Amino acid sequence: MNLSNFIYKNVIRESSATVFVAEFGVLTSKEELFEAYNKQLRFPYFGYNWDALWDCLCILDWLEQENVCLLHKAIPSLPPDDMMVYLEILHDTVDIRMQRLRNRWVEVCFPSNAENKLKPYLAVIKDKPFFT
Repeated sequence: MNLSNFIYKNVIRESSATVFVAEFGVLTSKEELFEAYNKQLRFPYFGYNWDALWDCLCILDWLEQENVCLLHKAIPSLPPDDMMVYLEILHDTVDIRMQRLRNRWVEVCFPSNAENKLKPYLAVIKDKPFFT
């Protein structure tokens, strides 16, 4: 897994008209997370479950901007199993868009203090192949 698109700072790497920024505040449940994604990214359809989130994030073709930054102002407060699923979905989104849509990327930003908390999850995920 290429973790270069998992950024630990409070700002995006590149700001331009070609970047769509979805900004997330404090999320305390997967239901809040689903609602925030649906609202921020204006999904054309959404089933409010993990599979639907994966489907929508890996496509994103309804957005005018070519590139997307998922800017987390805080680490989501999810149970460990849900956090693992969420980070796996973000991993797959980054990998799929980098490999299949080379001119379109997704950047995942977390606060600078999130790296140590997320590191154990990402260590497990980094060796998993993305879904094909």
